[in-house]
Amino acid sequence: ITLIKGQGNQLVYKGYPITYPADWPDMGERVSTVVPQLEKAFQDVRQLAQTDVSILPKRIVFSSFGLSSFMTDDHLIYNTNDLYAIDQYILDRDFYEEIFFLSVPLKGSLIMYHEWISLATRWLMQKNELSAIEWVSKSYLFGAQPLSVQKQIESIYESFQPLSLEQKQQFLRTWYEKMDETWTWDHVLQLVKESGAIGDLH
Repeated sequence: ITLIKGQGNQLVYKGYPITYPADWPDMGERVSTVVPQLEKAFQDVRQLAQTDVSILPKRIVFSSFGLSSFMTDDHLIYNTNDLYAIDQYILDRDFYEEIFFLSVPLKGSLIMYHEWISLATRWLMQKNELSAIEWVSKSYLFGAQPLSVQKQIESIYESFQPLSLEQKQQFLRTWYEKMDETWTWDHVLQLVKESGAIGDLH
């Protein structure tokens, strides 16, 4: 049971009961854009990794501040951390990264999981023809890594960028499947280089 304090309104959109802050205007119009985008993004994520839940939860709660975002079988709490109502711009800007964190279980080391999500977000944004905004570049943990590790990670990003969408998808899927505590950046770099070489054979 999730208890939500504060003023909220509710509406139902195509079977989704949706709760949202009372001061968000025009939500009847907004959800017709936002919910299909949530559905599509969630399905895109599942092309790369097994998710904690199999379908987008039917009960959705949007929040501006205060609640932590999380996802269970029966509901999604999505906190925009923003004064503004949920809309296309907010989804384009940060939803893709957020849905990975909410739905894809942690594997491997924390830094490797975060960098996987960072690159997976780039793939999702490219797939949806969105510009890869600079904030997507590398995770917040990157700067705390030793210089030698930073150089390895940068090499992975450089090798990843020119891959086709299909090569990126296959690389990310394989990386996530194989990633565990024993995986090193050398493993990832070898995999991304192999991903590019496979494409050259066709």
